[in-house]
Order: sequence, then C-alpha cells, then structure tokens
Amino acid sequence: MENNIENFICSLINEEGIGSIYERIVLKRFFEKSVINYQFQSLLEYGCKITKGYDNIIFFEKKSVTVSDQNIDEIKKRWRFPSQPVFSGLNFTKKYDLVWNFALMQQNPEMLLKMKNLSQKYVLVFTPNIYNCGTPFHWGYHFLTRTPCHHAEQGSISLRTLSGLKRFFLKNGLKIVDCGYIDMPPIPDIGFSINELKKFLNKDFKAPEKPKMPIEMIREKIEKMMFVENNPLLKNILSPVMSHHNFIIGEI
Repeated sequence: MENNIENFICSLINEEGIGSIYERIVLKRFFEKSVINYQFQSLLEYGCKITKGYDNIIFFEKKSVTVSDQNIDEIKKRWRFPSQPVFSGLNFTKKYDLVWNFALMQQNPEMLLKMKNLSQKYVLVFTPNIYNCGTPFHWGYHFLTRTPCHHAEQGSISLRTLSGLKRFFLKNGLKIVDCGYIDMPPIPDIGFSINELKKFLNKDFKAPEKPKMPIEMIREKIEKMMFVENNPLLKNILSPVMSHHNFIIGEI
C-alpha cells in the first residue's frame, strides 16, 4: 500500500509539478509516522480546495474518512484514486475524532472554531510559513505585476507563524499536542508558478507540455530533495526559513 500511494502521488507530476509532489509525499509520511497512531477512528478534512482530498488516502485502510468542501462536486469529479472517502459539503451535524485542514485557515481564522466544534478529540492545521526564504520573492511578484494575491500566501500574518498558531490555538481553548515545521525542499516557496510570471510578461505565452517522467525517476529525485527533512541537525537549524508550512495539533 505504501508504494502504491507514493507511486500514485508521483503520477500527478504533469498536473502538479515537483514541488507539489514533494509536499504530498512529505505530508503522507508525516501522517504515517506522527498522526496515524493517535487514538482516532474517524477523520474529516474540512475544506480541501488545495489538497483535492488526495492526502487522506494514507488513512483509508484503517480509518473512516470524510472529505468536505464548498465545491465538493468538483472535488468528487476530479477524484483519481480507486478508493474513495465520503464526499460532503460543509454543513455537518456529525462529529469526528480528527478534523484537519491544509493552508486555508490563515485566510479564514473563523475556521478553527468550526473545526473545534466538529471534533471529538483533535484538530490539525497546516499554514504557509511566512518566514520561508521565498516570501520576499512572492511579495516582489505582486509588486511587479500589481496584482492582488490569490495564492495561499495571504491572510493573517500571525497565523503564518508557528508562535502565532500556538497563541491562536490556546486562545480558542485547545491543548497543544504537537507543532513544528514541515515540507522543506531546496526550493524557495515563492507561492506563484514561473509560468504565471511568464504569462504576465507575455500574454501570448503558452506553457509547453511536460514530458512524462518515469515514476522511478520522480521518486529518486524526491528522495534527493529530502536532504534537509531527513537530517535532524540540518532540519533543526534550517527549518524556520526552509519549511514551506507550519503545523499544529490541538486536543479538545
């Protein structure tokens, strides 16, 4: 099952790019090592605009999984993995042992209270790390293009820091179980694609079709990119400026 999941993630390379593939594999391994052993039987991803719900597949064999979004029909239509979760909108009466979200709460701080009310045990949140070395490039992009930010790197500055997340969870009555940094490829998190910039500079630009890379080659490349993530010393020193995301797990 483990290889099948990571092979599936790598198969998305043509539609998502190496940075997103790296992020998904790191998230899968984080869930596998740090989350799946928590005492929970049911989980809800509350809002999956960014993840498309794919990152829950690690739980399918052992847990009851619900994927929710305001555009759930679109999420369901794009689903590509053979196993399926329960697909739902955002209106609930049921409660879940674990409720989680990826990179949306910084734009919608009120989500935390909704997630807390839907949880019986744990709330897990990931937000972009504003201290990542790519942040100045992101700001520079919007300064150059004079465009409003439509990326995940917007919203509350405080909630894009680990210390701000801790304060916010404590303020809302959640006990902090674990927190830290995740997703540390040797690629700055600039928050926009190079094709986006090329399109701005040349309105007629069309992104070339990417050649299909063998899954083995993608996996080998991902493993090489994990030299910070897999080295405790480097991770401890560099994670505040290299990690793309913060995470925090709170208990009700």
